[in-house]
Amino acid sequence: MKMKQKKRKGGQLSFRMGWKDERIPKLVGVLLLFLSIYLFIAFTAYLFTWKEDFDVFHPFSWEHLFNSEIHVANWLGRLGAAVSNALFYWGFGLPSYILAYLLMRMGVKLIQVQSLDGQRAHIRNMLFLMVMLSIFLETIAVGAAFPWGGSIGEGMMDWMYS
Repeated sequence: MKMKQKKRKGGQLSFRMGWKDERIPKLVGVLLLFLSIYLFIAFTAYLFTWKEDFDVFHPFSWEHLFNSEIHVANWLGRLGAAVSNALFYWGFGLPSYILAYLLMRMGVKLIQVQSLDGQRAHIRNMLFLMVMLSIFLETIAVGAAFPWGGSIGEGMMDWMYS
């Protein structure tokens, strides 16, 4: 006995999504775009609120993120303060904005369904610029309270001086 296959009507929604489906890169692109906007806002808030939030997140603990009794000044709350502190203090400092830029650029390219293969050189150059700016800013602002070049810039500067 032959089984009849049901034909799919035009315009019917299909929930089968494969890697070649164009909706996947667009969805990832939108997520990267939102992440870049989130990082940009968190970083900008950190520039104004780092003194208040530094004491909360300097000895970092996961409990700080989930404890509702801890109040931070960052515009995006505890998560924004933790991410900003991690990338500014323990990371690259002010050049961490380049990371938000790269995520935004990759998100836009994925939304436009363009390949990221041609972006490798640009991403590599931006990451190199991020490291160099981190070292440069830490060299200029030696001993400053604000982490201009972050721990990576400070470590690289100390290594170069020694």
